[in-house]
Amino acid sequence: MLLSFLLVSLVVFLGIYAGIALAFIAPEELAPGRKYFGLMRTVAQTLVFTFLFHLLVGSAAAAPFVAVIVFCVLFWLFHSFDDAVQHWLSAILYALDAVALAIAFQDIFIFSVCAVLVFFYGFPEGSIYAARHYNLKTLKPKTSKGRIILYAAARYGLFLLLGNVLHYFVL
Repeated sequence: MLLSFLLVSLVVFLGIYAGIALAFIAPEELAPGRKYFGLMRTVAQTLVFTFLFHLLVGSAAAAPFVAVIVFCVLFWLFHSFDDAVQHWLSAILYALDAVALAIAFQDIFIFSVCAVLVFFYGFPEGSIYAARHYNLKTLKPKTSKGRIILYAAARYGLFLLLGNVLHYFVL
């Protein structure tokens, strides 16, 4: 039990790096894929919050209404602010995903679904993060690829720290 949450959170965290790897492999797809990555990120985050709501409240009837409201709020948040604010907002939401995973560990089905959804949130988030560090006209990185990987660990590392501390010491 102690290692299972740690291993799952590490695998889920690799979603960020899967997205960054996709950006390194196909940088020509970053500009056209950005709107699709944004939509995929919003849908995955909506589903995580909806499943967490279902776990905490236990109301399956209200879950679709909550999903619509959460989707609208997240869509507004991701499309109303400039790139710098979205950059921090996505890191905060990723840390909240760690809290959601720690809470969802009570129910193995919801935990499994949320883990997959958080991975699918991290995948487009990693691609969007890497796109911020690319010159999309010349398709060359603005900084070295090693720094992009290191900065991603610093930016999204709170996910691992917060999730595991909550799981082992609080919940």
